[in-house]
Amino acid sequence: MEYAGERIGSGAAEAVRQRRGSIDLPFAALTLLLLTIGVVMVLSASYARAYYSAATGHNAAYYFMRQLGFALAGVAAGMIAALSGCDAGVN
Repeated sequence: MEYAGERIGSGAAEAVRQRRGSIDLPFAALTLLLLTIGVVMVLSASYARAYYSAATGHNAAYYFMRQLGFALAGVAAGMIAALSGCDAGVN
């Protein structure tokens, strides 16, 4: 198979990785901004319910901390995938 004049599998993958470039900073910043706004909205929407619920131990920030933990895990997984050169799902 040919790709830009090179045979795929004969070092072409390394050439594609080199052409890929660095992280798109405006896109990353906007993504983190939206993630932050979403987590703060979870806190705003669930504060009273968690405070008055015995199931959460009357911890007002219960849902916020859960959502924040999942958000950080997702960001970490995305960074690991991006930095490892993971090309899953790319043909």
